[in-house]
Amino acid sequence: MERISLSLRRLMLLNRRQQGTARRGLIVSGPPTTGKTTTLLEMGRTFELAEQRRHPDRMDRLPVVFLAVPPASTPKMLVSEFARFLGIPIAARMNQAQITDAVCHLLCLLETKLVLVDDVHLLDTRTRSGAETSDQMKHLGERIPSTFVPA
Repeated sequence: MERISLSLRRLMLLNRRQQGTARRGLIVSGPPTTGKTTTLLEMGRTFELAEQRRHPDRMDRLPVVFLAVPPASTPKMLVSEFARFLGIPIAARMNQAQITDAVCHLLCLLETKLVLVDDVHLLDTRTRSGAETSDQMKHLGERIPSTFVPA
């Protein structure tokens, strides 16, 4: 966990200067039951508390987002999961691009700096849906000035 935290801090410093394209990310991997989810949650908690100490007067921020990839996920399901986390209401007639725009707009507005995505092993990039969902995550990484950490 210490090694991952140190790597994450270094990446976040590098990403602060990154403009335009996707920022560098950190992949947390390992066999089942080795503590990947626990590590993500602890990193998110630690970063959130540090941000609260740094900016005690800024309650209008959301420094960390944590979500799990839904099983058999599609790109729309993935951004809908972000929207649910953020409390964005999703109308039945909203398409993937509209939900993505709303999610990206709000995450930028809330100055989110760390996006933790668990269960990425559920994305089977050999299938069309899995590959498109993986592309959707890359697209989000390009539009949101945050460090992405998939596990």
